[in-house]
Amino acid sequence: MDWIADVNNFLKKHFFPVGRRLQDCESEINSRQLENIGRSLKELSKSMIHPAIISAGHGDHRLLRAQIQLEETAELLIALGNEDQVEALDAICDSIYAAIGTALTYGLPISEGMSRIHESNMSKSPCQEDPRLKNKNRGYKKPYLEDLF
Repeated sequence: MDWIADVNNFLKKHFFPVGRRLQDCESEINSRQLENIGRSLKELSKSMIHPAIISAGHGDHRLLRAQIQLEETAELLIALGNEDQVEALDAICDSIYAAIGTALTYGLPISEGMSRIHESNMSKSPCQEDPRLKNKNRGYKKPYLEDLF
């Protein structure tokens, strides 16, 4: 499965822009909001875990995995707010890496799960007026994941 091509097809089907540069964004207010939210999330992620838990490397890793994902999300929001393509790419790749790491940590079948989620997402009807809205019409197929466990 080529996840990048699949997501690109979904974005195009649902009228999301593809290939824009961060520097082409127009709103300074949105940039400040993104940066502020990112900084708040970064502080939250730092407060989630005591360093001794991280260094121990054993036990329940759920909080650690959540903290890693939250930190990468915070870094992405800050990079988007600063229109910094290099840092945005770094944060996106780290987020993907962290999410896959979480799936592997808990033995979750990420490849088959992604295939089924993609199939479900593509069954939604696009809304040309507002690409954030997806119409779950008669053709919508909810992803079935239960049999993977």
